[in-house]
Amino acid sequence: MKRSLALLGILGCALVIHGADDYTKYTSVGELGLTITNFGVIGHGYNIEDQPSCLYKQYSSLDFEQVEHFSYGGLWVGGKVDGEARVSTSVMDGTFGGEGWEWNNTTAVGDTVRIRSTFTDSEFFSSQAVSHQDFLISFTDTSRVVPSTGEEITNHNPLGLRVDLNSHAWNYSYADAFVILDLTITNISRELDPAGTGWTIDSLRAGYWIDEAVGNFNLTNYYAPGRGGWSWYDNLAGVVLTDEPSPAQGDSIWMAVGYDADGDNGYSESILGCRFLGGSGPHVTDPRTILPAATSWEWNTSGNPDWPLNTPASDAERFQALQERANLADASFPYGTENTGSWMMLAGAGSFGHLEPGESCNAVFAIACGSRDFLASPVGPDDPLSGLKNLQTRAQPLVANTTWARIAWDGEDKNRNGRLDGEEDLDADGVLDRYLLPNPPPGPALAVVAGEREMTLYWRNDPEHFVDPILGVADFEGYRIYSSLRTPGAGGTRTLVAQFDIENEIWPNTGLADIGVRHALDVDADSVEVDGRWYHYAFRLENLPSGRPEGNWVAVSSYDHGLPENNLPSLESDVKENWSFVFPGGLADLPGDGVDLKPGVYPNPYRGRASWDGSGPYERVLWFTHLPARCTVSIFTLAGDFVDSFEHDAATYQGEDVELIRNVLQQVNGASGADAPFVFSGGEHAWDLVSRHDQAIATGLYLFSVEDKATGKTEIGKFAVIK
Repeated sequence: MKRSLALLGILGCALVIHGADDYTKYTSVGELGLTITNFGVIGHGYNIEDQPSCLYKQYSSLDFEQVEHFSYGGLWVGGKVDGEARVSTSVMDGTFGGEGWEWNNTTAVGDTVRIRSTFTDSEFFSSQAVSHQDFLISFTDTSRVVPSTGEEITNHNPLGLRVDLNSHAWNYSYADAFVILDLTITNISRELDPAGTGWTIDSLRAGYWIDEAVGNFNLTNYYAPGRGGWSWYDNLAGVVLTDEPSPAQGDSIWMAVGYDADGDNGYSESILGCRFLGGSGPHVTDPRTILPAATSWEWNTSGNPDWPLNTPASDAERFQALQERANLADASFPYGTENTGSWMMLAGAGSFGHLEPGESCNAVFAIACGSRDFLASPVGPDDPLSGLKNLQTRAQPLVANTTWARIAWDGEDKNRNGRLDGEEDLDADGVLDRYLLPNPPPGPALAVVAGEREMTLYWRNDPEHFVDPILGVADFEGYRIYSSLRTPGAGGTRTLVAQFDIENEIWPNTGLADIGVRHALDVDADSVEVDGRWYHYAFRLENLPSGRPEGNWVAVSSYDHGLPENNLPSLESDVKENWSFVFPGGLADLPGDGVDLKPGVYPNPYRGRASWDGSGPYERVLWFTHLPARCTVSIFTLAGDFVDSFEHDAATYQGEDVELIRNVLQQVNGASGADAPFVFSGGEHAWDLVSRHDQAIATGLYLFSVEDKATGKTEIGKFAVIK
């Protein structure tokens, strides 16, 4: 309990100490939701409900797949000044708010996390963006006191560094399980030196400390009183040595890993890794000599001479830990044991050589997750390295994910020597380009029109002209139409509604003619206009369920035919590129259209709860349907007492006045900065059965009136509530 209280105190200290700290940003384009602050910390200590700390898979509709992996992580950078080891840490076990909280955001960039995106329709689009979601952050270790209070940071002897952190995340299916943390570390010691000359930093090392605590909030509610049975002490940590199936084939990667020991009955079968991808130093002639390292220890243990895995308790010990590469002959740990506990992970790298004042080095790490392979065949107990081999085998999905991260970072530098050689210059510009990945065709621009329990999807043909920048060919193959699960309990996270591809030598060869607007809409044209934009394809979904507060999401993806000769699978755009949340239902009653639609209510009678309701008093929904496009709806008791009223405008209505719909809006388009459209049929409006006095209404018969703003006409109806 003391430890839990201490962790809760971290965020509290951040709130008090750093007035401009930003801990609200998290990666949202892929399946890995990682909180990244502007003061060197990653994760939020499980202190912010409904925001991921390090959550994978964050968009799965399956409860057992949504696994949190660590409370806090943070950057450590070490070096020697005049022979003395110094390490600046953003967080470490046992100390919060002073020592171990030694990086502070810099006012030079406005004290915030800046966002960029390669998505052209994103509000954060930038031609300088590297990935689908970039965060740009700067912080320094130069303060010896807490900036806002003047309190001394105990045992902090600054190296004199500024760190510019650029994080990168993608939504590609093969690259949505990792986030890359690209660090530029600059010697700014002149700012601390009274003489203004600064000092040399020797043997610079860097790494990430992580307090792994793997578990599933859907299984144990961490936010409930008593923590809901959450355990910090049922985890294991280890080191994965190589990107090959067997550790005997090399020790090239030294990736720190952590996982829940027993998988929590299938709810925590996921594994976390932190891997050094590469870097450079101004005095390092070959970047391949900068070696990865990894180690582990139990939470806040120190001073036990009989226990080899003690918490590094001084700058000298932390400096050593940053380049720890344990002897393989001592294979009992950290390569996979049965000793569960609260394990810390440290993934380090070095040396980046020395930095003179004003010089910079580069260090790049990946935070990644993967579904742990529990089905891997165990190695015999007589093998002295059986623990290592078991971990190596079971971590292969994680290794595969971080391999894509390494491929992304390498870019054109295929032999990883830090320069362009031979035919590595793919675009012939003489510049070593990094962060290159095979790209699927982009998802098409999509418009959705909701109707009476139906919707029509319209999309453009732009993906068919996309040229993969790595492969240099236009390899578009087809489109897939997806929706939210149409059969409850069917498994999976979505429903494949239809698939269409060009006619070539690749299955299924349906052709694209059936979805062309000429055939799909029976029009004599190759494109149709929707809201001022022209679209080439159309597809209609009919007999849809109405009333769902979460809507029915739909999307159209594009996929290519891959490159089988290079073992590259078919790549597909992510559904979140163009998904829309659609609420099909009653159309608006429009004057002069020759159709007289009468306003109504469903379900009527409302019995206790509708099938779509939640459990809370504000999580109920009654739907008014076939409303005029602009109207006022008023609700009364049978005795004529006024209960509530609301304004309806079909052009702007988004359902935000009802908690269940508002929650979906916030989840999809909240702090992530996404902008998925919510599309309503125009004639429907949800009501939460709560009166204007903020009270749930009682059982009874109710009257309602609908005043049409266009005609002044008023319609009257009634509905019953039975509890």
